[in-house]
Amino acid sequence: MKSRRNGALLTQLEKNVREILAQREVSIADRLKAIEAGAKLLMIRHRIEGSGEGDDGKFFRSAAG
Repeated sequence: MKSRRNGALLTQLEKNVREILAQREVSIADRLKAIEAGAKLLMIRHRIEGSGEGDDGKFFRSAAG
């Protein structure tokens, strides 16, 4: 299986999270799960995009250093 770096799967997952949040009939518990999944996807995207530019891939940095 050939690895892709174009982020097609990540983009589709993000689209699915947005669709869940856009639906009025979705329960609060399911909305919270979608938000949690969206936050994880955001961290993954940051690590993928930041890893090639000398970034250490950390999403949050301490103010001291």
